[in-house]
Amino acid sequence: MRLLNEIRDLAKTNYYQTLFASAKEINIQIFNNNKDFSELQVVFLNYLNFYKVLYDEISQDEVTEIVLKKHIYEDAYMLYRRENYKKMKKESKEKNHSPKKSSKGKNKETVTKDWRIDMHKGKIK
Repeated sequence: MRLLNEIRDLAKTNYYQTLFASAKEINIQIFNNNKDFSELQVVFLNYLNFYKVLYDEISQDEVTEIVLKKHIYEDAYMLYRRENYKKMKKESKEKNHSPKKSSKGKNKETVTKDWRIDMHKGKIK
């Protein structure tokens, strides 16, 4: 468990987040190998992406930086985010399966709000 926490803390750092964000653009390798990753490398890459998404949400004011204080807050927010995304996707599918008629008689697809708009109401502060 301690090792996992250290991996998370490394993935959260500005240094590794910058490397991760720049890796594709300027062909930076984070590891000496570029295939056949070990389990720890895969875990680290997953957490790099996890924190990238979390930092993106913070920069878009979807959530405040308070979630970064503890790992349990981070996990809880990401779980909340995933569950709301699933809910919005399901609602969108239900609305799209029953198209409404426009005033001209043509089928018109209903468009749902971006799920982030609804999440903004449940912002963690």
